[in-house]
Amino acid sequence: MTDGRSRKPGNLSFVSIPRSPILPNNGSRARDHLANERTYLAWVRTALGIIGLGVLVEKLVESQGVAAEVAGLGMVAMGAAALVYATVRYERVRKQLEEGMFQTASTGPIVITALGLIMTVVAVVFVLL
Repeated sequence: MTDGRSRKPGNLSFVSIPRSPILPNNGSRARDHLANERTYLAWVRTALGIIGLGVLVEKLVESQGVAAEVAGLGMVAMGAAALVYATVRYERVRKQLEEGMFQTASTGPIVITALGLIMTVVAVVFVLL
């Protein structure tokens, strides 16, 4: 190989995956990026949990009819929205950290909270009916 890497069993050097640049660790740069990644992974875990719960609700309470389907699909949609928000937010913060800037989140958490409250109301109505 011309790039100096040896070809070992299991080495996927033939796969062209774009790599992040290696940056100098000035000040708290590494700590800030790692915190951003941890936050992103927490959002992903939460989104996948909400999606899984939506699937569970829809499949386990099929006898409840349309209400169970609406509740389940609503949770899946909310989980998908949280996943998209998390990815967009992660990339935005990553770019801002590289520029030495940081903008706090304001709209996203409010929208996610509003969706959560709506789903809570739907769940309460579903349980009471």
